Amino acid sequence: MKIVFLKSNILKRGGLEKYTLRLAAGFALRGHDVTILTTDYPQGTLANVGFAIESVGNSTSFSLLQLMRFDAACRRYVAEHKPDVVFGMERNFCPQTHYRAGNGCHKAYLDRRKKTDSWLKVASFAINPLHRLILDMERTTYESHNLRRLFVNSHMVQHEICSYYPKVDPSTISVVHNGVEWHELQKSFDEGLRMRPKIIHTLGMNPNTHQFLFVGNEYGRKGLGLLLEALPLLPKKSFELTVIGRERNASLFRDKARRLGIEEHVKFVGAVSEMKPYY
Repeated sequence: MKIVFLKSNILKRGGLEKYTLRLAAGFALRGHDVTILTTDYPQGTLANVGFAIESVGNSTSFSLLQLMRFDAACRRYVAEHKPDVVFGMERNFCPQTHYRAGNGCHKAYLDRRKKTDSWLKVASFAINPLHRLILDMERTTYESHNLRRLFVNSHMVQHEICSYYPKVDPSTISVVHNGVEWHELQKSFDEGLRMRPKIIHTLGMNPNTHQFLFVGNEYGRKGLGLLLEALPLLPKKSFELTVIGRERNASLFRDKARRLGIEEHVKFVGAVSEMKPYY
């Protein structure tokens, strides 16, 4: 089959990008003709991957414009090449046969934010053009007659989609939990057990306290704010939290840690190229 994946910024170091590359490689190994449509991809960057990567434009710092441009480029490509399978990995108006809701249900996400955000912020949800576009893309994808299979990575997301979009046929949703590269990580796991004191010292951690690890881009969406609020409720402040990932408003979370009185217990590392030592 001719299979096309839709995923902008494929070179980003995130779980969704990694998952897309894994899926593409898996289908390619089974003899399918696979192409990833993306943005900002210098040809030849990922060599010998067994599938094609087509850059259909450049990204922009304006999220709304970025979504619209990538969507238009994907629709043009699909109309011209007519693939057998269009596998969406992020929100898009482009007709898709398969979609993985790796970013969850945006409608449910906004409802959760209503419980914690200011009334002014909540009021802006209804008029913010970015939220309106994402919700339109989400509904169009979930309720499309072209969609054969909708993949989610948890029963929670499955329940949210069925609750917020009752037109979706529950039988078309498959729950596929995120996996672990067990054999690839076995050596690192064994080394971690054996060399833990040295690793902790190298990373500047306290070996005599409990270590929490938060990994994820976009801290707010991944729940870091709630985690920070929960930590002061511990009976003893004998812990350290290491935060890893990209966040354009990281200073807001640093300020929150300071207001909660746990600033000395939280270390913001940012994005890293090698995660294994932290795990």
